[in-house]
Amino acid sequence: MRRSTKSLIFNIIGYVLCIVPAGVCTLGYFPLWLGDKNSCLSLVSILVLSLCILPLWRMIRESLKSPSAWKLWLVMLLIFTAVEHIIVGLRAIACVACPTSALGALFFWLAKRENKQVEEDT
Repeated sequence: MRRSTKSLIFNIIGYVLCIVPAGVCTLGYFPLWLGDKNSCLSLVSILVLSLCILPLWRMIRESLKSPSAWKLWLVMLLIFTAVEHIIVGLRAIACVACPTSALGALFFWLAKRENKQVEEDT
């Protein structure tokens, strides 16, 4: 199915009108970064912005039904660029959470073993 240029322009204007004003208003009320130096992201801002880009997500999903290589690489580039600063923090959290969770699992195992011994003694 072929689209006319006029239809394409109307679609672009529609997407811009659906996404940009809501996104700008969201960023005006909920700043994306909390703190002085990119210390953390605002979860409220991210949630509301995700609602603002629903029309864009629909367009991307339709476009990726038959993806070409350059489209996939473009999507990955955008995603990796967007999460670049978040990855550093997530890596630090994982370095702390992994050993402490393993230690917690050991204690859960010890508690389970202790409960089993108490049940056997009664």
